[in-house]
Amino acid sequence: MPPSPGFNDLKPLNLSTVLMAVHKYCYTALNLTNKAAAAGGRLLASLIVGTILSHFGITAEQLVKEFGLSYERVEDMARRGLSWAAPNLLVGAMVILPVWFLLYLFRPPGGSSQKPD
Repeated sequence: MPPSPGFNDLKPLNLSTVLMAVHKYCYTALNLTNKAAAAGGRLLASLIVGTILSHFGITAEQLVKEFGLSYERVEDMARRGLSWAAPNLLVGAMVILPVWFLLYLFRPPGGSSQKPD
């Protein structure tokens, strides 16, 4: 049985590989049409399911009680989740946005990030 990997077996972080991955992610063309269609499809599906459930007399209040929750508890969980996520989003943005900006400044002139079809 081979020995399990430990901290001594870790390879050093290749910063240029990380920066290239961030660059590729930042310059990938966003296909907003497909994303908007998917969001619209989810919204329509939610409306249809909600209509069917309300036809059978199932309400949001009944579902919340069935799961053993209350509106106050759901609100508290949402507030705690937001209070956890907001600082992490800010710290991440403080790293990602300057890296993106530097990559934007130093990209090759006249080059397009989109490949021809």
